[in-house]
Formats: sequence, C-alpha cells, structure tokens
Amino acid sequence: MKVLFILTLFISSHSYAIHCEWWQTEYSATVVDKHPRQGTSGVKEHPRKEYCRDKWKDADHHVKQFKNGPIAGWSNKGEVFKRWEQNEIQTVLEISPKLPVWTEVKNYFFRRAEKSIHNGNPATSELTQKSIVLDDLFFKYPDKLGAIGHETSHFLFPKLSLVDRSEFETLSGWDVEVKDDKVYVLPPKNPIKPDSIIDKEEDFTNYMELYISSPKQLKKTHPKMFNFFSKRYPL
Repeated sequence: MKVLFILTLFISSHSYAIHCEWWQTEYSATVVDKHPRQGTSGVKEHPRKEYCRDKWKDADHHVKQFKNGPIAGWSNKGEVFKRWEQNEIQTVLEISPKLPVWTEVKNYFFRRAEKSIHNGNPATSELTQKSIVLDDLFFKYPDKLGAIGHETSHFLFPKLSLVDRSEFETLSGWDVEVKDDKVYVLPPKNPIKPDSIIDKEEDFTNYMELYISSPKQLKKTHPKMFNFFSKRYPL
C-alpha cells in the first residue's frame, strides 16, 4: 500500500506538467510575494502555477502566420518555394513586434522562397492571398525591419484617400505632361530609390521603408515627406 501511494503521488505530480513550444520559455511554479499595484489595494501573496511565456512579443500569434508551399495562382513564374527553417522563423518573430500596429503585420501570412525573379529583391507581397514572401536574400539583408515594413506598405497604399495620394505624389515629385493630345506620367527627377520610378506604389513603399527603419534620416533628408507620414502613421 505504501509503495502504491508513493507511485500514485509521483504520477499525480507529473501528469499535469506543461509543455512549452520552442518559441516559449517555461517558468516553474512559484509563490508571488505581496506587492503594491498602482490604482488597486495591491496584490496579495499567492501561488502561481508553472506556465509558458512567449520569448518574443505575440510570438504565439505570429507563429501561426508561417505557411509552407507555394501560393495558388502565384504570378511570378519560375520562383521556387521552400519550407521554413526554425531559425528563419525566429528571425521574423524577433522583427514583427518592432513594426507599428498600423502596418497590420498580424493580418498577413509569411511564405518562403529561394530567389525573386526581380534581381536584388529580398521580399515580395501578394495582396490577394495576404502574403509576404521572404527570399534567401532577405536573411542576408541588412535592413530586415525595413524590408518587411516595405512589403506591408503595399497593402496600405490602396487604402490611401485620393487627397492623401495626391499630396504624396506632389511631395515626391510626380508630374504629368500633355503632348500630342496624350497624357504622360512623369516620375520624380530625384527618386528616393532607383526603382521608385516604376510606379507610385513602389515609390510610396520605398519611402515607408525608410520611415519605418530610419525615421531620423528621412526627417533630415525629406522633412516634408516625413511630416506626411508621421501625421498619418505615427511611430
């Protein structure tokens, strides 16, 4: 009977042991000391069961955003998708909480590919499937925060009001020219990046990339554009 009692006690004490995921840290059961808390009568001494805590803010949510395999109907033919490695997921988990809430990064899926058809491109966005595709180059890219911020901005651009879009185009230097009864859209003469002349959306996302990763630099080099973004997307 004594042996049975000890065995039962051993099983009971271990049958409810928690299992934490790799993106979480396990904390042992402990006693929380009595301590004051502002606006309340304070916290009384009480036991706390063992529990799991995310190593990175909102990791338990973000980890569900990673998907393996290609995107149905992917337009960039020839691009090869691949499975996520744990260390790659960790890199993104470390970055995601640093992005402002208005980037809506929690709403998108993350996919993994080898190389973009656009040379030197670390990532791509796919609006229909609400996905951001990260390529091999992304993990060598010096400004990973800006790169993801750039891709989230492709989702923000279509939401700009006509007034806001017009102001952005003026500040950036977009213009129109009428010649032989035809209207030509002229890109900025001094684009913030070479590929900003592709279209207004790419120009917007290039500015947003710098605003997110290096706001002081944007404020110094393009103060009016910095004010445009800071009024609408406060950091």
